[in-house]
Amino acid sequence: SHIVPFSRRPNTLNMSAPQKHLGDAAAPIQHLTYLKKGPVEIKKNTVTVVEFWATWCPPCRRSIPHLTQLAHEFPAVQFVGISDEDEPTAREFVEAQGANMDYPVAIDPSGYMNTNYFQAFRQEGIPCAFVVGKDMKHAWVGHPMNLKAEIEKAVNAPNLA
Repeated sequence: SHIVPFSRRPNTLNMSAPQKHLGDAAAPIQHLTYLKKGPVEIKKNTVTVVEFWATWCPPCRRSIPHLTQLAHEFPAVQFVGISDEDEPTAREFVEAQGANMDYPVAIDPSGYMNTNYFQAFRQEGIPCAFVVGKDMKHAWVGHPMNLKAEIEKAVNAPNLA
């Protein structure tokens, strides 16, 4: 299978996940611990890819080189890979990946990003990527192997005044 179930550990911020839809404003990227590069923030006239993954997820590991390739191909687009794992586990994996994982990577210890992206869109499997458009709204959610066309659409959208 190309996605695996994502663990739904209790959210330490105790926030309910109101349902979100494409076209809704994206929540700010916050409460992350960056393990590589970063930080990343949602900005007007900038396309951002937010991707959820885990070290134990084979389809996630297979998508890492693809994400690196996209990050190189679209240097104006911001990328961040987010895991809900503990810092030692994720850091060891990210360091072992080296240049194969050449984009910002973070962990989400509070569960804020999991709540406001993954759960808000009622997603159940990883890897899972979100494209936030130049208008700072959710433009797409899906499997990262299908990202390229969606990034191109978002990049080619007109800038906001």
